[in-house]
Amino acid sequence: AAPAHSAAADGVAEAEAEAAARIGEFAQQLVGMLGAATELLTIELGRRFGLYRTLHERGPISASGFAAAADIAPRYAREWLEQQAAAGIVAVEEAGPFQHERRFLLPEHCVPVLVDETHPAHTGPVAGMLAGVALAFPELVADFRRGRGVAFDEYGTELRRGLGAVNRPGFTHAMRQWVDTL
Repeated sequence: AAPAHSAAADGVAEAEAEAAARIGEFAQQLVGMLGAATELLTIELGRRFGLYRTLHERGPISASGFAAAADIAPRYAREWLEQQAAAGIVAVEEAGPFQHERRFLLPEHCVPVLVDETHPAHTGPVAGMLAGVALAFPELVADFRRGRGVAFDEYGTELRRGLGAVNRPGFTHAMRQWVDTL
C-alpha cells in the first residue's frame, strides 16, 4: 500500500513555495532599485552636459552628430543615447535606406521634466540629489552609531543644486500664492 499523502505535507510544501516566491520577488525588487538609481545617474549626466537640451533642439540626430553638437566623446554619446533609449527616455528612429545611423530625439512629454527649468513638472534635478546623498554616505556610516547627524554641507553641491532646481518651478509659479497665504 502507498503511504497516505497528508494535507499537512501539502500545506508545508505550499508555504515553502510561497516563501521562495516572496524571496525571489524581493531580490528582484532590490536589483530594480539598483537599476533605477543607475538610471538617475545617467539622467544627471544628461543634465550636467546639456544633453537633453541638445536632443530637444537638434533631434532627431545621429549619435555622431549628437557627439559633435554636445561636444562629448563619440563613444560616450552613442552609449548614453542607447542607454537612454533602452530606459524609455529617448526615442529612436531606425536608419532608413539612405541613412547609416539610427537617429535619436527627446519626446515632447520629456521636455518639461528634463529641459524646461521653470515648468511645474521639472523634476529632472532629483537625479543630482542622488549624487549628493551618495557623497554623504561615508559620513553617515561613520556617525550612524553615535547619532550626531550629518552636516548639510557633507551632501555637497549636487544636493544643494538639485534642491534649488527642483524648487525653482514653485518659486516661479507659486510664489505669489505662498506670499498671499502668509
